Amino acid sequence: MVMKLSWVTLNTSDGQIFGLQVLSHDTVANVREKMLGCVFDLLYRKPEQEKELLSQLVNKLGDPVRKVASKATLFILKLRKT
Repeated sequence: MVMKLSWVTLNTSDGQIFGLQVLSHDTVANVREKMLGCVFDLLYRKPEQEKELLSQLVNKLGDPVRKVASKATLFILKLRKT
């Protein structure tokens, strides 16, 4: 499974999960939002790295930008319904 996030191509290997962690600390809120979408897609479609991906999603609940925190809440609620 390959996902495109602007300039970065992400696979589901361990090294690429680290790439998502780096993007989660980006200073641009839009990048953090897109990272949340990738984390949600990986959790929904291939939950092999569930512990790491879910912790990234939960950590974004405290994001100082309300839009990012709201998006994290939405994705967690969507995961809970499935």
